[in-house]
Amino acid sequence: MYYNFVRIHTTLQTTPAWRDRGLWEMTDVVEALEVLEAWEN
Repeated sequence: MYYNFVRIHTTLQTTPAWRDRGLWEMTDVVEALEVLEAWEN
């Protein structure tokens, strides 16, 4: 998730997943994982 949503790639000058939601921070990744975990239980 970090590679696609947080890390800004030098060749793209943005993240690969930027179109979906804009730039993410690590807190956004953690929140998404918590939601997914709660949904699975």
